[in-house]
Amino acid sequence: MRISRLLLLAAIGVFATEAQSQIGLSDPEAAALKRLSPSAQNVVLQLAQMTRLSVDEWSVHLGDIPHGEAVDLDDSGWEKVKGPWHGTTDAVWFRCWIEVPKTLHRYDITGARIWIRFHVDSSGMGSQILYFNGRRVALGEDLEPVTLSEQARPWEKILVALRLPHTVEPKRSDGADVTVEPVPGRPSPELLWKEILAAADLASAAGISDSLQEQIEAAACAVDLNALQQGNQKAFDAYRRCLVLAVDRDRRCSPSHIRDCGPANE
Repeated sequence: MRISRLLLLAAIGVFATEAQSQIGLSDPEAAALKRLSPSAQNVVLQLAQMTRLSVDEWSVHLGDIPHGEAVDLDDSGWEKVKGPWHGTTDAVWFRCWIEVPKTLHRYDITGARIWIRFHVDSSGMGSQILYFNGRRVALGEDLEPVTLSEQARPWEKILVALRLPHTVEPKRSDGADVTVEPVPGRPSPELLWKEILAAADLASAAGISDSLQEQIEAAACAVDLNALQQGNQKAFDAYRRCLVLAVDRDRRCSPSHIRDCGPANE
């Protein structure tokens, strides 16, 4: 039994390390996460991944070409890049097909709004041009997040193409963040995990009692991830709605709050 528990904790630790790198926690958030138990960390990291789409690989072409955004362009011979990219001063094209899943960690994102933001850096960068399915959607030197899909449809495929101009110094790219904004009326997984980490950080900074730390742990571990495993979105939303309200109100969620807030009391 002890060996099984140790193996489980080790598995959670590996998952936590990989997930933390994927969701890009800030230093304060990463420090607050480490103050939580492995089980609470697992909940927070799974919540964080419910609002992020991973883009694993980009096709990259060094040098300008006409209509690098075309949907029917064959980019099979382009360089394939995973992770950060350090390149040239010449113009560059990035392309990637993004497929919208029905769920993220069993959380249904049908109808959600999806945003994309690129992270590109270089001195003297001119106007970047962003295309979706061959259509220009944004132009500027420092692009803000752009709506990739107003209402996500499962298995929808979108070609994303980005043209970077010639620059004085070599360009650097850290890829793109693709984030999901829940359907109006559904509680936000992002709001919940950020509030849990904020509460853990406040508890540590103020030297608050172990009882409050236990309440924070209880709030995290009461999130009903099993409901998602069973495909019960309403039950999952009901638990999260209770916890979001409790944590928002006074930065704590006591065990009594949790027991009183089951799906029947949505």
